[in-house]
Amino acid sequence: EFLGRQDVPYLIGNDDAELKRVGGVERIDYNAALLYMDGGFVQRYRKMHLVPFTEYFPYEDIFPGIYRWLKNADTHFWEKGEDPTVFEAGGVKFSTPICFEDTFGYISRKFVLNGAQVIVNLTNDSWSKSVAAEMQHMAMSVLRAVENRRSVVRSTNGGITCTIDPNGKIEAMIDPFIQSYLVADVPVYEEETTLYTLWGDWFGITSVLLAVMALNAGLVYRITRRKKIPG
Repeated sequence: EFLGRQDVPYLIGNDDAELKRVGGVERIDYNAALLYMDGGFVQRYRKMHLVPFTEYFPYEDIFPGIYRWLKNADTHFWEKGEDPTVFEAGGVKFSTPICFEDTFGYISRKFVLNGAQVIVNLTNDSWSKSVAAEMQHMAMSVLRAVENRRSVVRSTNGGITCTIDPNGKIEAMIDPFIQSYLVADVPVYEEETTLYTLWGDWFGITSVLLAVMALNAGLVYRITRRKKIPG
């Protein structure tokens, strides 16, 4: 009812459930971002990289008894999403890594490759009462902005809500642990495709491999040189 009276888009972090029939009827829950426009639901993104033990149990196949016990004890686990959704509102295409998904570069890279012009991070950092922890989490979004040359908007319920330009500069920010709101201009930049967006983590992996090869070559040279020196 509330959303039906609004004339602006609303992006909301929420549970997204569906019913599946596998033998019986089973409810499947996803950690999701939901977009509402013109008073109605438009599109969803389901979190793809879940946090082990808090959002899913990674050893369900190995320890099915423990998994069933946890489920029977009303432990709430999510299912993993598969689609790197790109939303569109107001002529701007954006994607929404949820909470700690902004710490993984490959996720934001997928969004940008799919056409996202802006990254919007929806974060629940209310569990942390440490300013240092909030700053460290925000720093991950700075990296995502620079890696892909995209603006990042962070909306948090206890962390640091801010906007970050494509150069990694924090343009506007709200202090953590206060009730407030942020109104800011967000630059939409897509003139360049970065090396990271094109090649991902391969540059870093290749650099490490070359460094290891160079180190090994140096060690081999020193060993063979010592053997040639008469002693």
